[in-house]
Amino acid sequence: MAAGCFFHEDRFQFENLIREIKTCRWIPRPYINRVAMAICSCRKKKRMLDENEVKRALVFLQEIVLMHNTRETILPETLAEFLYSSLNGICNESRKRLLCILFETKNKDFHNLTRETISNIHNLGEKNLKEKDKNMIPPEILARLLTRKKKAMPIEQNICLPMYPRLMKLLHIEINGHFHQFGAKNKCFLELEESKNLDSIDNSIKQTFVRVLCRDFESLQDIINQLLRAARKVQEQADNRREMYLQSLANMADDEDTEPYEKGIFSDDFGKKVAASQRKKKSMCPVPPAGHCLHCLKPFERYKKTSDKACTYHPGFISHAGRWSCCDREAEENIPTQKEHKDRGCCVATHVWKINKKTYRKTHALPELNTCMQDQLLRKVVGCSSKMAIQLLGV
Repeated sequence: MAAGCFFHEDRFQFENLIREIKTCRWIPRPYINRVAMAICSCRKKKRMLDENEVKRALVFLQEIVLMHNTRETILPETLAEFLYSSLNGICNESRKRLLCILFETKNKDFHNLTRETISNIHNLGEKNLKEKDKNMIPPEILARLLTRKKKAMPIEQNICLPMYPRLMKLLHIEINGHFHQFGAKNKCFLELEESKNLDSIDNSIKQTFVRVLCRDFESLQDIINQLLRAARKVQEQADNRREMYLQSLANMADDEDTEPYEKGIFSDDFGKKVAASQRKKKSMCPVPPAGHCLHCLKPFERYKKTSDKACTYHPGFISHAGRWSCCDREAEENIPTQKEHKDRGCCVATHVWKINKKTYRKTHALPELNTCMQDQLLRKVVGCSSKMAIQLLGV
């Protein structure tokens, strides 16, 4: 290897430089892989450099470097470093070739990167893709060969594999090769029925239709059994992967919805408790704090000697029609109130007081009760323990 070849001396820097040239689209992609062969100065057969062409390339690239310094154009880091070192330092033959190629490709000239030019410089050029086309069988001859092969196998049977048609690649892996390789190994011919398989794909049906051609029935049955086993295994693996994928999505959704779900549970429990406590309350009418009469709902105030003992009230209730059930009079209020009982009551009796617990535990409330209330308290005290009597009387 001769000294001074930029490609062979610093392969790492050259690869980074080519990568940046490809990124900034200085050289088109079909020609970028031939740059190494075009600038290599190690071989005997190489293109001679024109000094005038080198001078024009240096002048042009110096202008690009000045534009990069003034921020009019921005070059990649490795490319800018290469231009600085090549223009201001020692520039060998290989670097000069690369500078000329950069100048030519910037002006849309790619004659030094064509296949013919590279093949004249190097004996080992790129592979000619046209030679591969020459070795390929023409479509007409291939169709004749397939027809002849089908005629040599008289036994034919159409089978339905329990597999989704899109899983053919996995089936090829399971049977260790494509259908033509499997057929050559087992002396048969396999062919897909395209129209039926397209219908299965459109309808998302797990059915793949295959036509099998063979020479004897024994080998035909073995081939069908192999294909069925492979198809079942492939479909089972695909179903398991699908189930795991759906389960992972469900777990992700559960993780995201855990906190709102728990909040919903707590709010539901709280609502049930509130509803249960409301059902236990009997709020037919407002209850006075000290006590009230069970007949006319008159609130208990302080005991007075001039207080009326007569209680005018309705013993019935207000129906949906807005009338009293006891006297069939029309009620002014939808809910029984003291005013309704006092003004429009149909019965007269004495007050029946109901004292709240907090009221008759106080010592100052007992002397102010009327005789009816005292009788009620005495009835409660009789027959109870001394401790309970003390609590009732507030002593």
